[in-house]
Amino acid sequence: MFVHDLQPPPGFADMAGFCAALAGELHAHHHDRRAPVDQTLRGGTQTLGNLFDLPALPLVAALRERIAEAVTRTVHALAERARNGTVDDPTTHPLLARAAQARSGGWRFTDSWSSRLLRGGFHTHHVHPHGWLSSACYVSVPPSVAAGDAGGHAGWLQFGQPDRDLGLAPLRHVQPRVGRLVLFPSYLWHGTLPFDDDAERLTVAFDVMPR
Repeated sequence: MFVHDLQPPPGFADMAGFCAALAGELHAHHHDRRAPVDQTLRGGTQTLGNLFDLPALPLVAALRERIAEAVTRTVHALAERARNGTVDDPTTHPLLARAAQARSGGWRFTDSWSSRLLRGGFHTHHVHPHGWLSSACYVSVPPSVAAGDAGGHAGWLQFGQPDRDLGLAPLRHVQPRVGRLVLFPSYLWHGTLPFDDDAERLTVAFDVMPR
């Protein structure tokens, strides 16, 4: 997986200031009062439709540009990894096999949305069948999540556990930080841990496919 701490768009001194403004823009599109029944989110709300396609959202568009730069860097890094033979046969590798295609022919967002978790909220363990690369980009992070290991991984992104209890330990935890973008293979099981805070946990997420 790849972790990018994004730089602020023009007009903002830092990502904290940008994300504070972005949160206000996103809140206007969190219409529902409860979690959608057909999604992995529990204890919060999620936007409807493709977020990056919604009109008149200048801060979302600015974030999209920063995200696109990070995705392109990741695609190039994956293509180099495949070319340099870091695996026995990159043509059959579930992630690297499409890296050269994405670098030469480009890539596209297949979907995009914002998730808002409240106290006790979390995402169940899941995969993304509509993507090659998937993501979490953090806009607001509660204090207990920002506390790090002292918070017991509360609100962290967790990888490697399926949606059934098979006795498997998580492969990795990633700490959310304001302005942080995490990219990972869409086939990788992931979810989040609940947190106990009045503050919200607000993210933008998307899936990517080669063209």
